[in-house]
Parts: sequence; C-alpha cells; structure tokens
Amino acid sequence: QSWGANVKGSDISKNLIVIAKKENPRIQFTVCNAEKTPFKNAEFDVVTSGLMVHYLKDLKPVFKEVARLTKKDGLFIFSMNHPFGESYEKKIIDGKMVFIMKPYFNNDKFEWSMSVEGMKMINYHHTFENIISSLSDCGFVVEKLIEARPTKEFKKYNQKAYDRTSNYPSFIAIRARKVK
Repeated sequence: QSWGANVKGSDISKNLIVIAKKENPRIQFTVCNAEKTPFKNAEFDVVTSGLMVHYLKDLKPVFKEVARLTKKDGLFIFSMNHPFGESYEKKIIDGKMVFIMKPYFNNDKFEWSMSVEGMKMINYHHTFENIISSLSDCGFVVEKLIEARPTKEFKKYNQKAYDRTSNYPSFIAIRARKVK
C-alpha cells in the first residue's frame, strides 16, 4: 500500500520483481542494479533499502547512487547486518555453543547458506566507521541508528534465536539525511 505516495521499487532479481508486481500491482517496479538505476536525479523524498547493502563489497557506489536519487534534505533509511554479527563465529565445543571472535577491522567476504532454500549467500563485513564514512562522503548525515532486538512475543517462536538476538545484535537500521 502506498498511502498516496508515488512509490517505485527495484531489485536486481527478476523473480523477486515478478512477485512484487503480483503482490503490489499499483506500484511501478524495475529490475536494475542498485548502483546504477534508471530513476531521475533528486526524484525521491525517501529511499529505503531492507537488508541489501551488506551484499556489496564497496558501499560508496550504492550510497552515491542513493544520493543522486534523493532530494536535498531527503532521507535514506536502510537496514543491514550488524557489524558485530560478522565478527564472530559460532562453534560447538564439548556440546556447548561458543562464540569465537574474528578480526573486526576488515572488509572480508562472509559466506553462508539459507537453510530453507539451500542457497549460498555472500555478503561483506563493514565496520561502523566504514558505514558512517561512506554515508558522509556521499553527502549524508546519520540521524538515527537502531540496533534491532526481538520483541518478547518472538520468544515463543524460537527460544534459541530470541536468547541470541537479545544478547548479541544481528541487524542495524539507519536513518540518514542528505545534507549536500
């Protein structure tokens, strides 16, 4: 639902765009790369992105493209994997789950599999410094950062995940304003 806004959507996956069009027939969707979109300069008041930017090794090209698309004083609201979540590895030692710290100051590839679909996924670790500096270099100022935590209701669905994400962050959400 667009609540009167002129909403446009994009994704690199043709299959996901087919699903999006079916579920939201009044919204215009485009298959494109987030680093080079067909949209006009300063076309949007708000640009959002959910759990996508951590799949990119270099954040600046997509942040630069978002800056091109966003009007002055416009917002870029996005979520991504929390930098802390990719700086440790889970292992079972003597029947107990332990977390082993990995180097934080890197831009290493992080490979994992989606358990349901069995797809191999690759994303990249970004430090807070890298995220904030990349936003700043592209003309944004961070107004708010949220380190997501589960609601109490989630506990009844998956106790282990609830315990882990109540103590260790897994996602962040950032609201940044275009100032240049």
